[in-house]
Amino acid sequence: MSSDGVMRLTPRGWVTLDRVVLVLAPVIVFWFQGFEGLSDTDPGFLTGISYRLLRGQELYTDIIYVRPPLSPILHAGVLKLLPDHLGLIGERALFYVLAWTSCLLALLTLRHAFGRDASGVAGLPLSIIGTLAFLFSVNNFTPYPWHTLDGVFFSALGLFLVVRSPSTLGLACAMLACLAAAACKQSYYPIPLVAVFLAGACHGRPGLIRSTVSLIVLSTVTLGGAAALYPESTSAFWKLSRAATHWDEAISAGFTKYLQTLPFVFGFVALGWLVKRRVGDATRTELLLWSVVLVALGLNIVEAYQNWFWQKTAYKYSQFLFLLAFGVAAFELRHYRQRAITLMALLSIAWCSSLSWGTKHPILFFTPVVFGVVHGVRVHLGGRTPVWAYRGWIVVLFGAYLAMAQFPRFDAPRWECTHALSEVFPRASAIQVGGFQFQHHTELMHLVAKYGEPFVVLPALPLAHYLTETTPILSVDWALNVEVTGYTLKAQLLAQLEQPGVTALIQRHRIDRVRRRGDHPYGSWLTLHVVDHWTLVETRESFLVYQMSTLPSSLQPAPKRTDF
Repeated sequence: MSSDGVMRLTPRGWVTLDRVVLVLAPVIVFWFQGFEGLSDTDPGFLTGISYRLLRGQELYTDIIYVRPPLSPILHAGVLKLLPDHLGLIGERALFYVLAWTSCLLALLTLRHAFGRDASGVAGLPLSIIGTLAFLFSVNNFTPYPWHTLDGVFFSALGLFLVVRSPSTLGLACAMLACLAAAACKQSYYPIPLVAVFLAGACHGRPGLIRSTVSLIVLSTVTLGGAAALYPESTSAFWKLSRAATHWDEAISAGFTKYLQTLPFVFGFVALGWLVKRRVGDATRTELLLWSVVLVALGLNIVEAYQNWFWQKTAYKYSQFLFLLAFGVAAFELRHYRQRAITLMALLSIAWCSSLSWGTKHPILFFTPVVFGVVHGVRVHLGGRTPVWAYRGWIVVLFGAYLAMAQFPRFDAPRWECTHALSEVFPRASAIQVGGFQFQHHTELMHLVAKYGEPFVVLPALPLAHYLTETTPILSVDWALNVEVTGYTLKAQLLAQLEQPGVTALIQRHRIDRVRRRGDHPYGSWLTLHVVDHWTLVETRESFLVYQMSTLPSSLQPAPKRTDF
């Protein structure tokens, strides 16, 4: 046992119990959460697009996609490398690998900026902070390929390279990684500029000049090469992305949600100051902070068991903790400029990840948030909660998330996920689902076998063509208004849909919701068009089967879509 209370497993002391837990955390979480449950929406979105790329279709001209192109290309490569029967489960495992690697890169960046103190933060090992942050991050999301997580990974890699290497080659690689993050999702467009600013803070004027020149050269080569090699796709991307991007969404996710937590931030700071002043023990302030977090955990467990769908509203306090961490960085800015800017730069990744249509909180990259809060209460306030208490919180987090994870998104509870989906589709090997999803996909298999190609599934089963190994005819697998930028693509999609012999399989359990939402971004005008104008030819338990009674003579099969 070492002086800092960390059990040493080797004479050299490199391997510790806390580091072993950090290394094993993604394996344990994947074992308990990676195999059961299948949502028929988000998890298939990027996989369906990647499958289209492998079938020879092109982004933006053949495939409606309102984000930059890198994520689909990368995950198409993953599907290409993996055996067919391991594609879905392999992508789930990759989710944990990317989240864990991003956490590790952040820890290494922070250690470099704040010093190589073996005890971490005021006697607390960094591995404990990393485990806590990893558990917070991954347990708020269903594991699946996601452009947001790809952006987090490349951003963390880029900033790690910035602080580690002042050389021209090192900074060029850092800028390339940051550009890769921007090429995953629009919300990461600020990251290359953050990296340039960080290079100047860490390496002075030479670092600022080298990073700026590298960014300009790489951006020019990348954008110029894309425009020259793929002019139609480049033009289509700019039109699609402009139509889909709304500033009110960005303002809501990036500012309004944070401002709403300011009263809690001021209230907690005042309470912490009062506790320390009256009691004279900052450790009680630290205990108070984590007690608040644990109470929120308990409330989310209750919500999970009441609603069976907890991810949507989980951890509303993440913005609260983010602002606390940012406040710590701002407090240090005057006297510890370089490390404060490093922490702010990492926090910017968390902020960018919260600029989303769906999950508008920064918890997906929580390492700098947890580090900043712990650093503030232990270093600046003088808190000394024992290391064993933090280990206890790790155990509590494991238990709490295991309890909440019993309810996979859009599927039965885990104890009811006893059906092997590989019995229906070999590409879903190792995935267990509940009765509804098993029946839903079994019926899909039978209907595709009965009616054959071409067919579409509406409004949302992005994995349909990947699982059935068929050719998509629509430019979009997830026909929500938000993905097809409202009505701007109506003529093109209708031309693709209303070809001779097309069968439309409409998901019965989504009809009422789609009709209620109408023109709402998460409605589907394409689904309503089929239901209102096509002929119902068969009713099944999960699907309504529609076909066109007659085809207008003026309607021709859709050419390759290049105009918007």
